[in-house]
Amino acid sequence: MNKYRLVSFGLGFLLASGCLTSAMAEDLPAEKMIITVKLDPSRTKSHAQLELLKNMDVLGVNFKKNIAEVSVTQEELNSLKSKGLKVFQDLNRTKDFSATTALSDYLSPDKAVAALTEINTRFPNLTKIFEIGKTTRNFSINAMEISSHLGDPNYPVVVFNAMHHAREVMTTEVVMNIAKVLTEQYGSNADVTKWMDHFRIIVVPQVNPDGNSLVHNGQNMWRKNAYTVAGTVRGVDLNRNYPTNWNYCNGSSSSVSSETYRGPSAGSESETKAMMNLVSTFKDRKSTRLN
Repeated sequence: MNKYRLVSFGLGFLLASGCLTSAMAEDLPAEKMIITVKLDPSRTKSHAQLELLKNMDVLGVNFKKNIAEVSVTQEELNSLKSKGLKVFQDLNRTKDFSATTALSDYLSPDKAVAALTEINTRFPNLTKIFEIGKTTRNFSINAMEISSHLGDPNYPVVVFNAMHHAREVMTTEVVMNIAKVLTEQYGSNADVTKWMDHFRIIVVPQVNPDGNSLVHNGQNMWRKNAYTVAGTVRGVDLNRNYPTNWNYCNGSSSSVSSETYRGPSAGSESETKAMMNLVSTFKDRKSTRLN
């Protein structure tokens, strides 16, 4: 039995402390706009203001600047104004937010596969590509092991996974950069060489390629996977589908139209199952997942 502990890092964006929910009324990003909500400097008051946003699509919260960015419909905007919140709309950002060309420099599912293949071709003795499972639409979820001890069970394993949420396109770039640095600097960078000689490192650039495909095909703010109900893609928030604390602390929704829809049951989605199987393959007693 491998005595080592698996450490798994999940790359995502933390919006605020606590179980802050975010939901979108319908899956039509073209009908939405980006607004900035001015928050009160008082933490008690600002958290009360954030409560008014909990059923909306919160993009980010900056407590240093006391602002929150939210993607809203006109109806939601009117509702916030009626509640006395100070809101500002940047028309240029809303225009850019709807433009598919803004994503041209980021890796689509096909480009991510090509990038993994290119690294593997350059460094066949340090890398191995393998499939950890299939998506809802039967697309391969690919991973790459990176190490000078490929497949050796006597070395601890570190997993970097990205893009549970489809629109978080930067997370794939971070994981792919990790793969490039490890392979390109092995033998020349002392730290990288030490890591590669002492660990088996696994990268999963896109846990949710189905959702990311929707993002790259016009639905820029799509967040979930491609879970389908009665022929219509509704999506499940994969980050809230795991069995641990499923349906806990009001941090998810039972509504299929919500951006935080947790799914019909705990661990129901093929992407979630793929990640759980990956972790189970390498863990001994404990698995640590950091978001």
